[in-house]
Amino acid sequence: MNFKINNLGQLTVIGLLLMFLTLITMAALMPIILTSIANLSVNLTASGYHTEAVIVKFIPLFFIVVFLATIAMYGGPQVR
Repeated sequence: MNFKINNLGQLTVIGLLLMFLTLITMAALMPIILTSIANLSVNLTASGYHTEAVIVKFIPLFFIVVFLATIAMYGGPQVR
């Protein structure tokens, strides 16, 4: 039997390494980011900038969405 080799959609070692390093970096920096976002949001609310305070609270969600999009980009089929 001859099997057809199809590399589309398979993670490479470099892709896995980059995702692992990104995850480790996010895990190390997320407590600092969350603390600074909470402080900034409180300061904005106290100053009367309620809309900006709500927008600032979405910054951690943006980081998580970017990380998941990176996984989807590396894991998805690559068009050649």
